[in-house]
Amino acid sequence: MISKFAHLIDLGSGVTALWNSLWLRTVFLSEPMTSLVRQMVQESRCPEGSARAELVSDQRLQELMVALEEEHFLSPQEDDKKVAELRGLLEQEPIGLMYLIMTDTCNLACNYCYLSGLLQTPHVAMKMSRETIQKAVDLYKVVLDGSGMPPLIILYGGEPLVNKEGVFFAVEYASQQLPGVKFILITNGTLVDEEVAVFLAKYGVSVGLSVDGPPEIHDRNRVTRQGKGTFEAVALAHQRLKNAKASVGLSCTITMDNVRELDGQLAWFLHDFGASEVDYNILLGGEHIEEDYPELAARALIKCYELARGEGLTIGRMTRKVDPFAEGRFLLNDCGGCGKQLVITPDERIGICQAFLNSGEFFYPLQEVTDPRTHPLWNAWKQRSPLNISGCLACEAFGVCGGGCFYGPYMQHGTIMEADPVHCVHAKETLRFLLADMWKDMERV
Repeated sequence: MISKFAHLIDLGSGVTALWNSLWLRTVFLSEPMTSLVRQMVQESRCPEGSARAELVSDQRLQELMVALEEEHFLSPQEDDKKVAELRGLLEQEPIGLMYLIMTDTCNLACNYCYLSGLLQTPHVAMKMSRETIQKAVDLYKVVLDGSGMPPLIILYGGEPLVNKEGVFFAVEYASQQLPGVKFILITNGTLVDEEVAVFLAKYGVSVGLSVDGPPEIHDRNRVTRQGKGTFEAVALAHQRLKNAKASVGLSCTITMDNVRELDGQLAWFLHDFGASEVDYNILLGGEHIEEDYPELAARALIKCYELARGEGLTIGRMTRKVDPFAEGRFLLNDCGGCGKQLVITPDERIGICQAFLNSGEFFYPLQEVTDPRTHPLWNAWKQRSPLNISGCLACEAFGVCGGGCFYGPYMQHGTIMEADPVHCVHAKETLRFLLADMWKDMERV
């Protein structure tokens, strides 16, 4: 019997990839072998006698069966054991990441912000205090103990530099308490002055600077509360960070305004803007997403990956698929929100996913969660994986997908155990590209 995880994917030019979505293995086929294997996949077994003889000789069939055996296409019992083993690994996933929400406000009003309901609603702005920072870091230290995970803290908001003093204290205090800790600051850049740039460089803080393209693109969505574009301020921040020798990469959100020219804009980022690293965000939720957005975004990311590869650079969002594919490693999940992170708010609440700051769902008073490792929410959300999502087991991208983001599915269906439709398209398009790319490399050998 042939594995239920076997998928035939037409690569064009008479070549078909027989792809094992569980074991992440590939056998490339051409006619008449493709027709024979198609029958095997449809019937879940090898065609008998005359039906088989019409297609291939016994010798060719034997060669095929050896290849299928080696690549786990003929081992349904092993498949069941593999799935059980992977589900067991979900239970063991440690918490390795902490978000500090330095403030619940922002000085901008970006049109597509998924936290706009929180950030742009009039309220008394909160900033994370030193006491809260200390409590958060101390809890994180306990959680990391014995996990083997390197400490990583993401300084987030709102705009975290609205609370500049808090950012400085958090970096200094965590550096004392957590040897080897690394930091990432996610910022819109408009509040990066010389003092900030020098401080971030001194402590080795990596900066994710939000830039969506050249001025005419960036200023359509990334605007002040008065509707004024912010490109000039962001470009100045980028230069200040480079002058201070801080580690800075660009974070570009893919929208309908830039998706059709994304690869050209990447070339502009690298050669005109002076960026050394660029990564991309896909829109979350449903209110900003047009019908053709998922396909356009997926194909644009592939073009950017090809361009970046030629420059010796990586695109993180693509690498999250490329690495499991290349290593034959099943991707359990694609998001730290699947039970692997802490999110601490300025008003001393703790949660599992920063997207839910809007609604306040899945957040608890910090004093009530003494150990997230044993908390029912973290343990339940560890199960959020393609391994447990309805329909995912039958998908060709099953092993390289990770399931994407669960915020959008939750908002639409009221459960985290649904597929992320935008990410689904990205995973499938990326898989087809990687298989075709692998075949091209084999042809060159």
